[in-house]
Amino acid sequence: MNLKQLIQPAYRRLVAKQGTRIKELEWTIKNLRKKEPATNSLNEPVRQILASKIIEANPKTVLEVGCGYGQNLHILSQKIPDAKLLGFDMNRTAINYAKKIMQKATLWTGYIEETLQQSADKTIDVTFTNAALMYIAPQDIREVMKNIIRITKKKIVLVELLPTRWEDDPLGMGTYEKGKWSRNYMAHLKGYPIRITQIPKDSHLDERWKKQGAIVEAIL
Repeated sequence: MNLKQLIQPAYRRLVAKQGTRIKELEWTIKNLRKKEPATNSLNEPVRQILASKIIEANPKTVLEVGCGYGQNLHILSQKIPDAKLLGFDMNRTAINYAKKIMQKATLWTGYIEETLQQSADKTIDVTFTNAALMYIAPQDIREVMKNIIRITKKKIVLVELLPTRWEDDPLGMGTYEKGKWSRNYMAHLKGYPIRITQIPKDSHLDERWKKQGAIVEAIL
């Protein structure tokens, strides 16, 4: 057993006890030296499919929760130039980069839990995530999903990891593996029409994403 295997159980308990902030701190540290995204990231097939799902709702306002370097919003700015695009992320380096390439978008640094709590009811036509909720701790996810539903008028689109077996996560709290939670998001979206699209097999994402990654759409 190596050092990482020895530390992992204790780290998992720390995240479960302290919540999402531990993961956010880890993510910030990892990205301190990263100045810009990979050059091929805009061409990822998942981003194009995600954009098409958002455009279907004919939105006037779009919010990305955990927008990172703004790749998804950049694609949307070209496809729906008249829409008001908003995004936030706790990674200040990523937001500063996104502001340089997305001057017309409204972007800011903020934590997911606090920012959603402060957002007004039904002010966003489409709210979406792309590999953001997989970092939210179990004790925080119910409130995060509740607020995403509260602020959204038309459609929610989530690109996240789903469990391999739904019965393993009936409440949508998540199963932890290698720093990420896969979840039954349908448990949080009961009562709304839902559509699930699997991640393309030609995606450049890793094998776990190809196996468990999916796009979840909920019509409000």
